[in-house]
Amino acid sequence: MNRKSKNYILAIVLTIVAISLGLYVAEKSGVKLNIFNKNKEVVIEEEIKLEESNTDGETKLSKEAEAKLKAIPEGEKIRKNFNYPEKEEIHFKMLNAMDNFKTCKGEFIEERAKDDYKMKVSFVVDTENKASMSITDEKGKKNVTLIQHKDKSKSFDDNDKVYREFEEPMFKGKPTILKPMEMFLNGGRKREDRDYLGRSDYIICSPITTYMYFYEDWNYTESTFLGRDVYKLEGIIDRAFTEHNQGKFSLMMDKETGIILQFLSFDDNGGIKNKVECTKLELNTPIDESVYNKDTSGYVKK
Repeated sequence: MNRKSKNYILAIVLTIVAISLGLYVAEKSGVKLNIFNKNKEVVIEEEIKLEESNTDGETKLSKEAEAKLKAIPEGEKIRKNFNYPEKEEIHFKMLNAMDNFKTCKGEFIEERAKDDYKMKVSFVVDTENKASMSITDEKGKKNVTLIQHKDKSKSFDDNDKVYREFEEPMFKGKPTILKPMEMFLNGGRKREDRDYLGRSDYIICSPITTYMYFYEDWNYTESTFLGRDVYKLEGIIDRAFTEHNQGKFSLMMDKETGIILQFLSFDDNGGIKNKVECTKLELNTPIDESVYNKDTSGYVKK
């Protein structure tokens, strides 16, 4: 082996060692490194961490989190969330509901008073196999069946008898589970492994959960709904999160799973503006694989 070859190999080894040390330091400091981008460059993506350890072994807001809270109008209001650890637990459960069951079957409806909108969805979800099926019946629109199974997504127009199929690889790694405060500080970040939920995400890890970040604006009691134990949340939704649903609201959250069983938003006169309500729910029962194998006879593939 000549001198040039030895120097080349040494350079490669030193590069690998440098990257490894960089990964270790980054992991300890809360910075993610994406080594293999399309240009073969090292890309650093900073993620705001909520807490950092001090010398006494206690925790406090990181410098990045402090700077973020000071820079946004809602910062001081969000900071008050530390006064409500029990509400954080409820919020956390809603944001990560898919971790709390293996299978889920049911139906839910959505109704909006403003445009007389009505929708009914029947759904099946398998969190272990990352699969789902939903049938959507919207007023004034054609029924749609959506199947997400084995890294494929199929969409069926059940009226015109056409369907589309495409590859959609599902997230296979271990998802990063963030607490509500961290999710807020990172721009309402979503879990990497929730895309397969399909239409069931109206009630599972629902966007409705993003309205709940101001803990001082709502309270909760224990109740029952659809034969299940629930937390009933009531209060005000700030306009900072939504214009359509701002104002008074009521929410029923399944205590076991965090699934939203009912959400109501009200207008100034107490009338219901928007309603999302689970009408059937069945948990942790076997799912027949045939639900993912819709018969395409008579359908045209687009």
